[in-house]
Formats: sequence, structure tokens, C-alpha cells
Amino acid sequence: MNKNIYTSLQVILACRLRLLLLACVFYLQINFSYAQCPPITVNQCGTLPVVGGGTIAPGSTAQFCIGDSIGVFNTNSGIIDSSWICWGDGTLSAFSGNFTDTIKHKYNYKPDSCVNGGQASIDYWIVAQANCVNGVSINKAQLSLILKFYPHADFYFKDSICQYEIADLWCGQDCSTAYGWANISAPDSALITWHFGDGTDTSYYTYSNWINTPQHSYTSPGNYTISMVIQQMGALPCGSDSVWHTLHVKAKSSAFPTVYANECAPDTFPGNIIMLNVDSLAWNVAPPNTVSNYLIPNPTFIVPNAGVTYIGAYLYGCWVDTNNVFISNTYYWDTVLTFRP
Repeated sequence: MNKNIYTSLQVILACRLRLLLLACVFYLQINFSYAQCPPITVNQCGTLPVVGGGTIAPGSTAQFCIGDSIGVFNTNSGIIDSSWICWGDGTLSAFSGNFTDTIKHKYNYKPDSCVNGGQASIDYWIVAQANCVNGVSINKAQLSLILKFYPHADFYFKDSICQYEIADLWCGQDCSTAYGWANISAPDSALITWHFGDGTDTSYYTYSNWINTPQHSYTSPGNYTISMVIQQMGALPCGSDSVWHTLHVKAKSSAFPTVYANECAPDTFPGNIIMLNVDSLAWNVAPPNTVSNYLIPNPTFIVPNAGVTYIGAYLYGCWVDTNNVFISNTYYWDTVLTFRP
């Protein structure tokens, strides 16, 4: 009798231990979090085969465009009590038993992200778990993919330039040098096409995100629409992108300053500038004498004392030479007058 009681107690204790173990395993399943990805391999129930398949084969690297659905399934035919997919982006998918259908997932990246030259390498894991009296077996299969971003075109420039001045284009705030930004997924190439709005364009292939912007100038003033078009090339092109900006081209300037002085002190005499397409001007007199208005083209000068007087004018506009080569936005004219007593 005592032996039967002892045996019964053993059975009860064993059952309770098994229930406790299963409860612990269930607790492990419920509380599995992404912080445990990838989990540590455990073989308390024997080796558990895990074989990934579907869109991506185990051990291979596949390429996708952002927004594509990544399909994965587990081809293991053994007994699996629970399974997970650790997606490598801070998220996971959990299942009771084995997932037999292809599981779809999309990675949430900004479509025109500039990280890693326009692409991201992602490792993710298929995880399977089997429970038994001895504990639990957990195994995993690691897979990799390359997520390619859509091409992104971006360039900036001054609001306006001068006639015959070379258009100075530079990149946006994500960049640091005087280039256009393309965001091309390496090692692919891209076809870059520039349309300058005056009937001319240029195209070339590039293998780099940093693009030397072409030099272009305009022979006539007016408003021009500049556009940049990127067509991603390679084995898996992920689309195209374009951007455009309107550029104002100012007409070239001309100016003919003159002063009419008797050169006998004291003297009051006029100055005059015949000018075209000049944004602003400022007269300069040394030593400082009286000028009726420094900012108008026809002021009156008053020189009270004999001696040397320097008169000049700063003119702001678009200055080119006789060969229509842009020189500067600033032109300075001056003359020297000697006044006798």
C-alpha cells in the first residue's frame, strides 16, 4: 500500500513538474520580445531543423525595392509548437505552431532615404520552438536581403543669375559640397538627364551619389525651368525621380558715368550716370565732401577747398566683358580731379 502511495505521489509530482515546465515554456512564448532577437539556440528536445524558403532562399542575399513585400515561409516539416520571424528592423511576427503560409512584410524606410548610398543591408531570422518534457528546443535560420531605395533627385541654386553667368547648382541640406544629389543604390548606375529650359539638355551615366553638376550659361535674359531626371539602371532598377526649379536670368548691365567740374575751388558741379539694367549704385567721394544724394545717378557735388578729390561709383548688376564673358556683380568706376584755388 505504501509502495502504491509512493508511486502515486511520484506520478503526481511528475505531472505537476511537467505542467510547471509547460507553463514556463508558455510564459517564454508569450513574453518573447524583439530584444531577444536572434534568440540563443537551445537543444533540450534535440536538434530542431529550421529551413527558410519562399521569396528568399536561406544563405542567399536577395535585392528588393523599398515597398516590395518580402515573402518568407518555414519549410521544416517537423513538430513546431511556436515560431517567430525577427525582421531585423525592430519588429517581429509570432505564430502558434509553424507558419505554413508565406508571410509578407514591408520595411518602413523613408522612400528617398540617403543612408548607405541608397540601400540598406538587412539580416533577419526565422525562429522555431518545440516543447518537450525535458524543456525546450529553439533554433533559428539567418537570412539576408538588400533593400534598395527609390532614386531621389535634389539640387538647389541662387534665385537668379546674370546673363552669360554659369549657373551655380549645389545640393540640398543633406549634402556638403557643390554637387547635385542623386541617391543611387550602389552598385547600380543611373542615367542623369538635365533640361536647362532653353532648348538644350545633357545626359550621362553615373555610378556615384555625388554628381558633378554640368556647367551652363544663358545668352538671353528671362525665366528658365531647369529639371533633373534620374532613371535608375542595373539588374533591379527601382524607378525614376525628377525635380525642377525656375531660374531667373538678369540682363547684362551697362553704365557711362560722367562728372562736369570747373576744377576751381570752391565748386559745385553735377555728376551723372547713364545706365541700363543696374540694380543699385553708391557714389564714393574722398576726401569726404558734400554730395546731395549718394544713391541716385545724377547727384550734385560741392567741393569747398582746393586739392585732389577722388570721385567713384559702385554699381551693382551684371557685368560682362566685350566677349560676353561674365565678370562680376559689382563694377567700380572712379576719376581724380584737382581743384585750384
